[in-house]
Amino acid sequence: MAYCYMSYNEFMLNICIVMPRFFPVPAVKGGAVEQLATFLADENEKFHKMNITFVSVYDELAEEASKVYKHSKFIYIPMELEKEKYEYASVDNALIEYTNKVENAIKDKSFDYVIIQGGRKEHLIPSVPFEKSITYLHGPKIEHGLHEYYKAILVVSHFIAGCYYEQTDTPKEKVIPIENAIHLEDFSKKISEDEKRRLKEKYNIADDEIVINFCGRTIAEKGIKELIQSFKQMKNVSKCKLMIMGNCNYAKQVRTPFEEELFKLSEELKDRIIFTGYIANKELYKIHNISDIAVIPSIFEEPFGLTVIEAMASGLPLVTSDAGAIPDIVDDKNAIIVERGDNFIPNLSKALDKLVCDKELREKMGKHSEELVQDYDTPNYYNNFCKILSELK
Repeated sequence: MAYCYMSYNEFMLNICIVMPRFFPVPAVKGGAVEQLATFLADENEKFHKMNITFVSVYDELAEEASKVYKHSKFIYIPMELEKEKYEYASVDNALIEYTNKVENAIKDKSFDYVIIQGGRKEHLIPSVPFEKSITYLHGPKIEHGLHEYYKAILVVSHFIAGCYYEQTDTPKEKVIPIENAIHLEDFSKKISEDEKRRLKEKYNIADDEIVINFCGRTIAEKGIKELIQSFKQMKNVSKCKLMIMGNCNYAKQVRTPFEEELFKLSEELKDRIIFTGYIANKELYKIHNISDIAVIPSIFEEPFGLTVIEAMASGLPLVTSDAGAIPDIVDDKNAIIVERGDNFIPNLSKALDKLVCDKELREKMGKHSEELVQDYDTPNYYNNFCKILSELK
């Protein structure tokens, strides 16, 4: 497979965004990092403030989807991926191969900045000068000494920025938070009552049942095991259905031992717990339309949480953990925030019961979610992104 190029016109800042080697851009196979990159491309079509080149792994569907963009260029790198291996921070022969191919693909091009998504020390492209190298971190891992390799460190939340300030000797001016965003209109859309009825029939949900949804990767850090345990302890479990949307590797459907554990744990309530598998991002709003409560029970330090603002944009009340950046996004008017610790599972259960029993409270909190989420729209994200790079320049 040869490198694939799409054309564009030159304007203003000329940047290159290097994606991790697992999922393509545009985000036709899912992935939160890839979705954010796609948002940048979408907004760049409207505002046309930058000249963007995206470098990502080759995918036939992505290449086709990229053809609608006039102001972004896409370079696709052919890679043979190992099945079930999608660790963004991993350092192995495949990373070396990918980095070499990326370096070869951009070596004759001139950029103001090369932004490496999730870039650690090992992800550097050797031929790119320090003054042009930027890392854009999306995970919770804090790494010392990155400022010696990158001109700037972009992070997805003030929480992660604070971790760098407190835990490392990185100069504060080098760590720059830029909060995530979504297309709000993609999640504020409504479906007809007839479509709601068909969806509920598909998932065997009765009209009078309260739908609690979880959306995210089915991995231990997301607190799904704890959620299922708390759901089983609910006093009002007979009135509810729990929808678990997602799998461990986005559109690349695989079955993991942890997922098997979840299925076994859910066996005694299999008529009340629904595993939908992966649902494309553009279809998620439909599930939110038939949901009454969104729950984000992460047990690790969530660096941001796109699913939080997706649920808010859909006008849902939330039950969340106090993980990482989540308390910075929600407040006590739109979410019940449950402290992690020894009593996390029973307290999560109590929070869900409280909302299940109070329709008026659900509606009041849902309206506040819609108000609170307005700052997380993609035009704001794009303009902040451009402003940060311009100020660095």
